[in-house]
Amino acid sequence: MLKILREDGVDANSEQYHLAKELLRSRTRRTIFKRFDSKETRLKWLQWSWQNRKAIMASPSSSEDESEDDLLLAGAAACAAVALEMEGSNSERQRA
Repeated sequence: MLKILREDGVDANSEQYHLAKELLRSRTRRTIFKRFDSKETRLKWLQWSWQNRKAIMASPSSSEDESEDDLLLAGAAACAAVALEMEGSNSERQRA
């Protein structure tokens, strides 16, 4: 995972790298992270996950693992949608 971050241009001494290192200790987060195919989506999702980590951990559920997984997946979907929207905007600007 950390190799992917370095390939994405994230400096190993940066705060973003160290936050990602902490987040990616979770198997669920690693699985989600590996599924993204763009740098922008991965970085947006890591940012979202860090900002929402306390809410995810505190959410009530019959199964804590299911609740965390569901929220992480929802965040992944939202970040992917934003990244696609950004890519579309960039493509339109390049055509203009």
